[in-house]
Amino acid sequence: MALADEVVGQRFGKWLVVENLGPVQFGNRTRAMVRCVCECGTEKTFRPKELETRKKGCIKCSAGRPIKYGPDVRLNALESKRRYRRENPGMVRMSMNRWRETSESAKQKQKARSAVASAIKSGKLVRVPCEKCGGWPVHAHHDDYSEPLRVRWLCYTCHVEHHAETDGKVVHWQIPRAA
Repeated sequence: MALADEVVGQRFGKWLVVENLGPVQFGNRTRAMVRCVCECGTEKTFRPKELETRKKGCIKCSAGRPIKYGPDVRLNALESKRRYRRENPGMVRMSMNRWRETSESAKQKQKARSAVASAIKSGKLVRVPCEKCGGWPVHAHHDDYSEPLRVRWLCYTCHVEHHAETDGKVVHWQIPRAA
């Protein structure tokens, strides 16, 4: 950026440089400063090298610009969602019905998993090596979610194989076992 004397009289966006204030002391540093006037009449001092990045004007002038973030934008997003729901009622109902159909079984699974996590944390339930191969780390497998603390400890490989056997799914990949 040019010297402070060279920018006097120049316009940077909405700011007009009107005076060189010379070196100004800031703590233990000395900085060259200039006095500027915005199109709306607001006065402010800047360092000459800041002028290139301050072209938008003062806070008063910036108030009319659209805001990228803030409460107004959040309200617009909420209104947009509400409008979509009004205009597409079938889509909303379809997704809500899909959620309701699986919610009871999902809630039961989540309660069982949460009970196991709490029991492990409190020490009521202790992890043991995999029932099939003796490997680690292990997962708590529920045969029946209505009995949340009755679990079988299976390593990842054995757990996947168990579900493939019981659910009738074919496993197309093989995980190498630790020797």
